[in-house]
Amino acid sequence: MECEYLNNGSCAIASDLACMPVSLVAVTKEACDHCKNIQNAMTINEVTVSVAIAALRNNNLFDQVSHRHLLDIAKSNCPKEVFTVGVVKSCGVGSVLARKLSWFHRTDDPCKICRYRVSKMNEWGPEGCERNMETILVWLKHSANKRGIPFFKAAVKLVVQSAINEERRNGCCVKT
Repeated sequence: MECEYLNNGSCAIASDLACMPVSLVAVTKEACDHCKNIQNAMTINEVTVSVAIAALRNNNLFDQVSHRHLLDIAKSNCPKEVFTVGVVKSCGVGSVLARKLSWFHRTDDPCKICRYRVSKMNEWGPEGCERNMETILVWLKHSANKRGIPFFKAAVKLVVQSAINEERRNGCCVKT
């Protein structure tokens, strides 16, 4: 079984999770084989999360605060419902932000990690999103870089704060 996420010697799933290229130097053949043969194969799973964390640590880039989402995924063993198409807690800051940035991402085929991040922000609520602002900005910078879109931290931070404020005012996002 070939892996569609193995591109140019890099694991696309682990790279998305780590917000950096994760080459096969960091991914052993055994890890790839295990990832292909487990129940939630070739998706966000214990293998891809472990590889992402290892790559970050090997490059001295791992930070408990900025990468708490990876530890959360690892601890939860990647609950399938978070990564099932269309299943995201539909109300919250993440949903408001996704609506505000709908021009920025493909809404017809959102990536699994994007759905996870929207759900995580919804779970955090406005206060949690303010506490995790740097993590959210890292996520958005990674997405912008992947799409070749310029990233201006101050401007993006204002958009995120705007989503937080809108969620506070409305109490729950309004679907449009």
